[in-house]
Amino acid sequence: QDLNSTNKVKNAIRVGEIKVGDKKTKTKKHVLYDYKLICLYDKNFPKELKNKELCLVYFIVVDEEIYKIGKSSGKSGISGCLNFYLIAGTDDSGLSRFSVNWVMREELAKNKKVEIYMIYRDGFNIEVPGLFETKTKFSVDPTKAMEKHCLDEFRKKQKTLPKWNLQEGGLQNRSDIKEAFGKYIGQRGKDSK
Repeated sequence: QDLNSTNKVKNAIRVGEIKVGDKKTKTKKHVLYDYKLICLYDKNFPKELKNKELCLVYFIVVDEEIYKIGKSSGKSGISGCLNFYLIAGTDDSGLSRFSVNWVMREELAKNKKVEIYMIYRDGFNIEVPGLFETKTKFSVDPTKAMEKHCLDEFRKKQKTLPKWNLQEGGLQNRSDIKEAFGKYIGQRGKDSK
């Protein structure tokens, strides 16, 4: 896949495209958005990978440019990983997920195409020593190494990190997003009382 003008990403598969959903959010608590974001999965994306526990690195791509590289090794696979971003602003999310949802919505409002790609590998069994015995356990630990490798390759080619990888670049969220997040959390807190 050619995801950047100077980056040919060979190992990535397309997961799908992000859109604003059409089902209204139903809750008594304050929400910032009436409609959650959704992922329209690519027809060629293997259904068995959607919820499978994998070692995966995902890419948020806007108009064929990588904007964010992240990792996940959760039990609910890419679906669970994406869901954290998609429902932010309608749940009790942290600032990082809230801000990614915010900037994805900004790009969608400009009629830009927001897509998700991923690279993955299956987990594997490893021997884990304990106090008294060693057991064989399933592990999906290499995700941090995979993410770092992808970020290093991106930085080498582009001389910078993807624009939404703020934490890895030691950058702060935009002040308007932080302010909106503070107001949002404050209002949700009032609704809980």
